Amino acid sequence: MSNSARPLLLIGAVGLLALIVAAVLQQQPVIAIAIPAVLIFSVLCARWPVAALFAMLLLASGNSSVQAFTGVSGAPVVDLLIAGMWAGVLLSLAIDGRDRPLWIWLGVGLIAAYVVVTFLEILTASSISLGLRSFHTSAWFLAVVVLLAVAGWRLKTYERIANAYVGATLVISAYAVFRLIVGAAPEEAAFAGGLTGFYNVIDGELLLIGSFSSRHQLAFWVTCSAPFCFAAALAWQGAWRAVAATATVLCVIAMFATGVRAAVPALVVGALIVIALLALSGSRRGAGFARSSG
Repeated sequence: MSNSARPLLLIGAVGLLALIVAAVLQQQPVIAIAIPAVLIFSVLCARWPVAALFAMLLLASGNSSVQAFTGVSGAPVVDLLIAGMWAGVLLSLAIDGRDRPLWIWLGVGLIAAYVVVTFLEILTASSISLGLRSFHTSAWFLAVVVLLAVAGWRLKTYERIANAYVGATLVISAYAVFRLIVGAAPEEAAFAGGLTGFYNVIDGELLLIGSFSSRHQLAFWVTCSAPFCFAAALAWQGAWRAVAATATVLCVIAMFATGVRAAVPALVVGALIVIALLALSGSRRGAGFARSSG
């Protein structure tokens, strides 16, 4: 990005954001309290992006258990972490730019377009509150994918993020298998029952929910995470290879224990895609792909 275009981008982005924030604050004044917190989190997330992403993954995936045991939701902290990472990255890009070209793959571009359109539709909803809830439910967490694509961190940082993702998957899947062995805690069972009711029960038996509020959420998580860990187990070396392989096995066990049948073909397709990509790219290039895809 040229030096002359950077101030224009900054002014345009700040102006658009100011209009949306002003409209939101008119109907939701309490959000003003979160702005200083986002600024503080932006500094912390810019300094420790890997730790921020790792904490976000663990808290987002384990929030149901946290809330069941403590009565306190970790969702606001997850939102602050995501908002802080976005604030830090956007300010850095607008002020300092990038030291290398930005390549946006088609999949990331489509996700980015969806996130932007959904964000702008906050102003067109019947109420700002409804628009915010809709954006939070449908696009907020997807925006993390775009964040990873545009952040422009160093390769070493992306490698550590990939490690963090595998590590978080190991923790979440290991807890799920632990609960498969010893059973769900009464607090977790009651919390999940209050939210999703009979969807977690088949033939009078509560199926595996792990640290989530429903077995379908757990199945979705492990089905998305297992192919990445499988790729890492095939391509990485050393201790992290063992971590990735262990996480893959635990994800598969947890997936079958949820009883969600749709997860099985999804997991098979994901594994076949990983094998095909590694075969087409070759062992060395496949290793580089797996290390940098985080």
